[in-house]
Amino acid sequence: MDETWSPHELRQHIATGRVSVTAGRPWPDLQSVLLPVLLDDPADRPTAGELGKRPGP
Repeated sequence: MDETWSPHELRQHIATGRVSVTAGRPWPDLQSVLLPVLLDDPADRPTAGELGKRPGP
């Protein structure tokens, strides 16, 4: 990634597939938690409480 993006721009690029969040998955357990957090619509994202209730790996 040669460009510097704001957090909003990065989320937009992830949402539209311009940045792959699945290629070279070094930490699949962590990514399964983080992918929902990166959803563009805040209403679709988990709350902190929901994240805290997730079972550990």
